[in-house]
Amino acid sequence: VQGQYLFQLDNGQILAVLITIDQCLIVFLDGLVNGIQAGRIGLQHIDVIVRDIFLRPHIFADDPFAQCRNDLSGLKIFHSTTKRCSEVWAEYLISVKATAGTSYIEQVEKNGRNYILPVIGTRQIGDLSTGMLQDVLNRAYKEGCLNPNSKRQSRGNLSRKTLQGIRGVEVSFVKWARQHKYTTLRPEDENLTVPKGARQKGRKILQPDSLRVLLSTDTRVVRGKVEPDENVHAYRLAVMTGLRPGELLGLRVGDLDGDRLHIGRAINRQNEETSGKNENAIRTVELHPLAVNEIYASKFEAPFPARSAF
Repeated sequence: VQGQYLFQLDNGQILAVLITIDQCLIVFLDGLVNGIQAGRIGLQHIDVIVRDIFLRPHIFADDPFAQCRNDLSGLKIFHSTTKRCSEVWAEYLISVKATAGTSYIEQVEKNGRNYILPVIGTRQIGDLSTGMLQDVLNRAYKEGCLNPNSKRQSRGNLSRKTLQGIRGVEVSFVKWARQHKYTTLRPEDENLTVPKGARQKGRKILQPDSLRVLLSTDTRVVRGKVEPDENVHAYRLAVMTGLRPGELLGLRVGDLDGDRLHIGRAINRQNEETSGKNENAIRTVELHPLAVNEIYASKFEAPFPARSAF
């Protein structure tokens, strides 16, 4: 079986084996950094069993490794795979889908499909390096979507936030692969960075004149026609409190206690109820009287008794 294999001996040494069609290169590694070529033996003298790999001591009888014969009896697998990154990615996705929420699953699938796999998908996981992962970020920043079959093609100049999301998925993927003994790579310790030229997307800030209109008008213009805006109280509360859109949709009338509002849920794009963006999302805030009025106004203007505040 051709491939690259890493083993850890009982004495702590790392043994690398590179098997080609006609030879087997044995290398002892010092902390996986300094490699010293120790010698070569013919492929016909080595037995390799995939998934339960061991080296038979007698093959070293006539070579420079005879002194390690006793250590090999306790040989254990450190890394042994020639799987493509795309195959390992498929296994990783199964794990993500079993533990994560829908929004994060979509983010992982999108970043993998459009940016990560087009660069590293055909590479063997054992060959994966931080440089390859950096190439993903550099190319995504410069070229945008790298998947020619994607329905939405970005043109490059991705925002810093988008690239940070791609980097986060890369690190998560490699961490999972490391836990499953596919690799020893640690990109989080090797300066995997977002390109310096990436910038935060500009935000359009609501100006004082626009705020006055929002707080004094409850209509909107749609295709040239003025009509009531049923979401105006939510817009006003968002401005007064800084709540996220999903948190506004998750509010219930019972969450208001006097002038204190308990925020304990959110509704995502899939209309699923979640506990919020992160561990800090669950909180209680004290409201200005105007904000309290907006919640009550929304409650009483609903056409039917509603469990939701908006």
